[in-house]
Amino acid sequence: MLPDDETALRALKRIRRHLTDDGSALVPLFIPAPTDPHQLGRVSEVVPEDGAILRCSVVSAERDEDARIQHSVLRYEKHADGASVVEDRTWLLHWYTQSGFRKLAEAAGLKVATMQDKHGRETSPDEDATEFKFILQPAL
Repeated sequence: MLPDDETALRALKRIRRHLTDDGSALVPLFIPAPTDPHQLGRVSEVVPEDGAILRCSVVSAERDEDARIQHSVLRYEKHADGASVVEDRTWLLHWYTQSGFRKLAEAAGLKVATMQDKHGRETSPDEDATEFKFILQPAL
């Protein structure tokens, strides 16, 4: 939803504008795992009560660690009543390291009140963590 740092900075500035001086915002973040090459082309299928066949597969995946971006092409299929609809859609993931997000939040006029691990426990910065939450408050 936030494809680049500029868009994320604008969103954080808007969050800042909506916070009262004693307000806070919870921002959960994660670093996606690279797509396993064995998953390419593997089809997941479900058949709901209406009998349609719904399929999804990863057609391709590219990852740029320096830009912190992963592009995947997902193929969605619906087969029902003798007709088929097949659609490919690009899925973009853009992620942040803890230090990178902290700098972005500060540039938006926010301070990190606390950082939590994926279970909601307060934690210290850990650049190897792949799931974390920031509690942000207005920098006064």
